[in-house]
Amino acid sequence: MRGDDPQDMADVDFLIRHDHITPGQMEPAFATVRIPDVQELHDAFDRALPVVRALLRNAA
Repeated sequence: MRGDDPQDMADVDFLIRHDHITPGQMEPAFATVRIPDVQELHDAFDRALPVVRALLRNAA
């Protein structure tokens, strides 16, 4: 819900690195994500997505 919140992104970065998550594993999930019909959730996802993709690229 917090979009690209720095603490959330630090947690995401930790999970990516700790679990060796790759962009190839995540892109299908991004493509099929189901977000409730709440605009704030869509906005948060849209803000977070490029940050998470960058974290995935940098960890590879």
